[in-house]
Amino acid sequence: MSGARAGVVSLVYETHSTTLDNEAGRCTGWQPGELSAAGVENARELGRRRRDDGIDLVVSSDLHRAVQTVDVAFAESIVTRRTDRRLRECDFGDLTGAPVEVVHAQRRARVDTPFPGGQSYREVADGVAELLAELRRDHGGERVLLVGHAATRYALDHLLTGRPLESAAAAPFGWREGWEHVLGPVLPELSVLDGSAVLAAEDVLTPVYRAHAARPGFRCTTLLLDGTMAGFAYGYTGQRGQWWTDAVAARVPAELADEWLGGHFELVEMAVSPEHQGRGFGAALVDRLLLGLPHDRALLTAYDDESPAPRLYRRLGWELLATGALDGKDLWGLRLTS
Repeated sequence: MSGARAGVVSLVYETHSTTLDNEAGRCTGWQPGELSAAGVENARELGRRRRDDGIDLVVSSDLHRAVQTVDVAFAESIVTRRTDRRLRECDFGDLTGAPVEVVHAQRRARVDTPFPGGQSYREVADGVAELLAELRRDHGGERVLLVGHAATRYALDHLLTGRPLESAAAAPFGWREGWEHVLGPVLPELSVLDGSAVLAAEDVLTPVYRAHAARPGFRCTTLLLDGTMAGFAYGYTGQRGQWWTDAVAARVPAELADEWLGGHFELVEMAVSPEHQGRGFGAALVDRLLLGLPHDRALLTAYDDESPAPRLYRRLGWELLATGALDGKDLWGLRLTS
């Protein structure tokens, strides 16, 4: 074993390497796929990153392009490896082989409604959830590398951070050198509370924050890990006549204030316990808080100090609207979709 604590699986996710279809801008779906010359080199680099990374087990999709990636990466390694069809890409059905932009335009609509003749992203996530339960049962204390596809990434993001699958599937898929996750005894639990629920649960917010619970449109998202509160995010409907809205309106251009301020959703606070930061929970809390809101736009202020918060909001699609809008903080906005 790799030395990780018993009962917890250290998960690493890597996407398969570049294929001929990737380079041609086509969605391969359940077709085998073939690595391009650049993809073969990508796979060799994956091996250089991971062969001495304490990996105990490699589990890949059974589609050829994922198997080929692992075979190249671990050609000279004795690490145990196997395949699992539950790590497959979403089956795009009639859209298999279609241009990437055609398929990606439908991602959010296909979370629960299958592609014609294919799957939904929820079906993919359900399969990945089954696999995670088996890994937790059989490989506690080990470090496991999963090699899959974009849909695998959406499912892991949803299951291991609590991020809504609608948000995970619709987000830009930015490649990087692997994603690290902790698979504990219980999956994260995100709950959405209204003002009355927050006031009834005394341990959710501090008295300062609880004073906002009576405001119109109040909503709070909480993160529970193993039954313990590990993070929260909350906000409410912002209106002219409220201190924050009026203070910001006085410091930004009038046309920006007219367009954005008043009737917006104001994201007041988001926090994750220090020991759980860096695991994607901040994005999960924000996305869950905003999901399904009746508002058409959201606003927040954040310090421009190269801290993780501005980087997070930018990654989630927020737009920097004005600098120095409030006590050294910048104003950020997000157009909301239903």
